[in-house]
Amino acid sequence: MVDASDMDQFPTLLPPSSSSPLPPHVILVSTPLPGHSIPFLQAAKRLVDEGVTITYVSTDDHISQLLKPSSSASQELKSRGVRFVKLRDGLKHLSGSDFYIYVHSLEGERNMIHLLEEVVVELLESSDQLKERGDASSVAEAALQQRSTPCCLLYDMFSTWSQEVADNHKLAKHLLFVSGAMSLCVFSQAQRLREEGILPVAPQNRDVLITDIPGIPPFPAHDLPGRMKLDPSYSDFLWTFPAYCQSTIILINTFQSLEWRVLNALPWFLQTETILEIGPLLLETNVQQDDEESEHHALNKATDEEQDMSILWLNMQPPSSVLYIAFGSHATLSAAQILELAQGLEASNQSFLWVLRIPDQPSDSSSSSQHSSGSVLPPGFQERTKGHGLCLSGWVPQKQILQHPATGGFLSHCGWNSTMESICEGIPLLAWPLKAEQHMNCRFLVHTAKLAMEMKKGTDGFVSKQEVERNIRALMEEVEGESIKRNMKEMRSHARQAVAEGGTSKQNLEVYINYLRTLQSP
Repeated sequence: MVDASDMDQFPTLLPPSSSSPLPPHVILVSTPLPGHSIPFLQAAKRLVDEGVTITYVSTDDHISQLLKPSSSASQELKSRGVRFVKLRDGLKHLSGSDFYIYVHSLEGERNMIHLLEEVVVELLESSDQLKERGDASSVAEAALQQRSTPCCLLYDMFSTWSQEVADNHKLAKHLLFVSGAMSLCVFSQAQRLREEGILPVAPQNRDVLITDIPGIPPFPAHDLPGRMKLDPSYSDFLWTFPAYCQSTIILINTFQSLEWRVLNALPWFLQTETILEIGPLLLETNVQQDDEESEHHALNKATDEEQDMSILWLNMQPPSSVLYIAFGSHATLSAAQILELAQGLEASNQSFLWVLRIPDQPSDSSSSSQHSSGSVLPPGFQERTKGHGLCLSGWVPQKQILQHPATGGFLSHCGWNSTMESICEGIPLLAWPLKAEQHMNCRFLVHTAKLAMEMKKGTDGFVSKQEVERNIRALMEEVEGESIKRNMKEMRSHARQAVAEGGTSKQNLEVYINYLRTLQSP
């Protein structure tokens, strides 16, 4: 294997710029999962800021959710001419995870290809035919007749089925990889790991140490993403990475200073023309705030989210005193693990804001509410912690919570979006991975980037209350946590520089847009 330390930054293999008088038109094909749609919306914003025409295509239910008046990000994009188009799939009865299963079935995949084909054909023939689907704003309506013909499909890592449609109409095939470069690098080694008997990961080989993936420190096989393990999705996973390699360009939601080792190694294993990191894919106004603005953002910006109970409560807390606890929009801990976490949290005597979802609780609640279930918390827990703790259920404005001056730490599942938000706000992490690629993210954040401390599980996969108490105290008030805080503040600076003028991610986006202009027919 090639030693990543010997590699120079990979060359940009894009053709010379020669632009069409018409703006390039890109069709975004997003998966209806929050961890995927958020970076896609931010990619759409950055592209439209540079004059690219965007048509955002997804499932009926997902587009309906995006076009609700309360969805500020998509409403802003809509007002600026981004067209949101439904596939007319009629699958409102399927949740995000159920949709994933459906689209990876033969019937579901063929149906999605057929529906996307109809959208692309209509886009290629006439913008008028899509007015009834697009729900375009009055501002966008005036520009419909001036839209250029699509030149490219930019699809999600779970939407590679759309490549067939791109091939049928000679459109460029580009992938937006919403996770980190480390996950992509690990996926690139899947065939080799399979030949060596490491994949699929099963009980007999789960502790095998993988030591030879360039740019990634040694890690046990059981840390590999869930789809590489012996479960129903493994057979689907086998063709995933070869599909990625059919993309002529891969955009990654990361930035050079964070994952430089892996980014330097990737071109040696990906058979594609160009790999460009363009992250963090968060709103640039939030990423680039200076320290003074960041300190007072939550208190001075009058938004509906900041009237939320979580923000009102944080307004009354001392600076950097609160540990924010959240495990994403889908995952839940077992009742026994919630009890252990609560006991360790109480013993730590630290202030906390806990987004608590009890097992089997629906995740579609539209607003925060005080959690009242005594079935999973220790008796009297909320009364005893009332002065310095708050438990909420349902949706909370996570970005605003992380920006708030009272927030001093984040106990997280290490989902990539949450990780990037925490980095961009300089909030140190306590890592508690649960599924998917989160164990790999944890390994990277703790051992390579040194931006997090790990909540270590016992041999039974259980985190004890003693471990919870020790780690919370260490992060929030001890010397061990001070080092993590310093590293995170430095990485926050790098994240902001990456998307600023002259930054690596900003430059890569400009390179990508120049390339799109060469594809656009006059």
